[in-house]
Amino acid sequence: MNVASGTESGGGVAAIVRRGPDLEAITVDFVGKPRPDWARFLVDEREGRREATPADWGLLGEEERRAVGGARACAPVPPAIRGRLAAVAAFRFVNT
Repeated sequence: MNVASGTESGGGVAAIVRRGPDLEAITVDFVGKPRPDWARFLVDEREGRREATPADWGLLGEEERRAVGGARACAPVPPAIRGRLAAVAAFRFVNT
């Protein structure tokens, strides 16, 4: 997905966890570095999110799609997530 931001750049992977009525985003960049400061863009500031296709990201060939899939697969996921996993998504920030 594309996430609107005037201050952030780059992107990563988010796991959205539901704990009762609350949602929490666990976010890492594409290198695997935890980025808890990015969680607000995925949970609190929902109006800035837009679905994106691989072509929107310039991923036109199968090799490019596999590269992003590999990055997502390598992103660390905490072994004991408390709550119910609601979604997992790759995202990138786009200028607003």
